[in-house]
Amino acid sequence: MTLDEINALDREAFTVRLGHIATGAPWVAYGAWDYRPYGDALELVAAFRGAIARAEDERQLALIEAHAAPSSEADAYRERFGFPFVLCTHQRSPDAQLTAYEQRLTHEPELEMAIALDEVVKIIRLKIADLLAV
Repeated sequence: MTLDEINALDREAFTVRLGHIATGAPWVAYGAWDYRPYGDALELVAAFRGAIARAEDERQLALIEAHAAPSSEADAYRERFGFPFVLCTHQRSPDAQLTAYEQRLTHEPELEMAIALDEVVKIIRLKIADLLAV
């Protein structure tokens, strides 16, 4: 799919075609449509980020839940923050992933929620890159 094709979609078609980009949350694509037209892939990613930023806490928490990999090791994280650990693992070694987990356990909850949402956006960026590469 090209950016021109994406820009030409009405809101309903946009939501149907890109609703999978934010796992389990087609509302993100629905909100991202407000930011069109997109000049490049980064503007499309920013639109998804904007839709996430405008959402209520409950929707943001559900989005984090949908992007978390199941892991019993992350129980301490969930206990501390009330939501699961999310990390975009693309090009991160297992050691780097463990280091990120350990560092993030020391954060304040508000900061950690922002970081978790940033990790979701990183995952979305990769999915958008895949979509536009086809």
